[in-house]
Amino acid sequence: ANTAPDAMRDDLDEFDENRSMSRSIEQDGTDSRLLRIAAALSVFWSAAIIACSVSSIDVVWDLLGSSFSIMMAFIIPCGAYLKLAGRNRFFNQVSDGGASFRKWMVSRTLAWIMVIGFIPLMIVSTANAVYNSLSANVV
Repeated sequence: ANTAPDAMRDDLDEFDENRSMSRSIEQDGTDSRLLRIAAALSVFWSAAIIACSVSSIDVVWDLLGSSFSIMMAFIIPCGAYLKLAGRNRFFNQVSDGGASFRKWMVSRTLAWIMVIGFIPLMIVSTANAVYNSLSANVV
């Protein structure tokens, strides 16, 4: 049986392991931080260049509305649900195969169907917005 000093020693060892892991994450985080800053700056400046090159704000609204509204309304929430309701987390909690398992499988299946269905819809609507903006300039 574990005595109180042994349990305390185990807790301290676990604390030291967690602290050393967090230090290694912080050290590795600088590269990813620089990468995120570079990606954000490149997205910002490319959007600024595109915004300066279009003749009307309607074109920008059309492009943003066609792609980002579908992504923000359907794809990101479904992806977040799929990540949060991951297979490993669920099987650690409920593995009896009962009603809760079926509910979990149905909800994950519906989320995947929505992701798979709305990605092509986002691509088609963005292509339609690009076509409409290009054909409006020709006429």
